[in-house]
Amino acid sequence: MPVTYDAAKKIVFVDYTNMKPAELMAEAQKVHQEARTRLAGQRFKVLVDITGVVMNTEAVQALKASTKRTGSMIEKTAVVGVTGLKKVLADAIAKFSGTHTKYFGTKDEALRWLTEA
Repeated sequence: MPVTYDAAKKIVFVDYTNMKPAELMAEAQKVHQEARTRLAGQRFKVLVDITGVVMNTEAVQALKASTKRTGSMIEKTAVVGVTGLKKVLADAIAKFSGTHTKYFGTKDEALRWLTEA
């Protein structure tokens, strides 16, 4: 499973690196379902790594739907691995879900932003 949790910092780490659309959709559905179950009633931050991910229209629609259902639980989201067209797609997902999202070149930069006051 590509998810780990840091309960002390209330951060969910999601690693989708190098996933193809079908795998990405299946994993995203699992991740979001687990978050709704395991973290119900909590607010948390998310660090997502999408380096090397391949997206298509179906994957984007599935991610929009999943993130919309968990959006109210998310304080802010840091995304690593956004390049080229993926930024347009990531922006569409973030805008639809209503989450405060920023893009970073490294996981360290993303983690610093998530943990700042």
